[in-house]
Amino acid sequence: MTPASEEELLLLKRELEHFGVDADLLEEGRIMSKKGNYNELFLLTPCVSELLRSIDDVGKDPSYAGLKLGEIVGGRFRSSLEFGSVIHPLAKENTVYLDERSSQLFLFGRDIFKENLPDGISLGRKLVGDLSGNFLGFGIFNGRMLANIIDKGGYLRKYQ
Repeated sequence: MTPASEEELLLLKRELEHFGVDADLLEEGRIMSKKGNYNELFLLTPCVSELLRSIDDVGKDPSYAGLKLGEIVGGRFRSSLEFGSVIHPLAKENTVYLDERSSQLFLFGRDIFKENLPDGISLGRKLVGDLSGNFLGFGIFNGRMLANIIDKGGYLRKYQ
């Protein structure tokens, strides 16, 4: 595990900016990268970050050392649900809030049709929440529906 490269940080900052989150919230040295088939980015506490820097002679990377923000695959940042949970309260753009019925359908992995969405929603990737302010997942609005990309209910469906 190594400190995130400039390129990785740039991709992460672009993702934050897409949702209107101040990218200056990222503290120097707290984002680490784990290389493998793809690069995983983690947010570490200052103590864990310092510990990893001091034990670079261990010989093997830890499996996980913090909050997984996402992965870089094919030059693109793919957000994790944990990342969405962290930035959702801070997001000022590209968010959509669903009523109770639509929220339930979204958490069951369903897409939400335009007539069940708030008016004036723009095209593109969205953070999806409910009217109580809870983060539900990520979706893409294509003009006809909000396609469910990943939602918190996916964890339950995966292990059934």
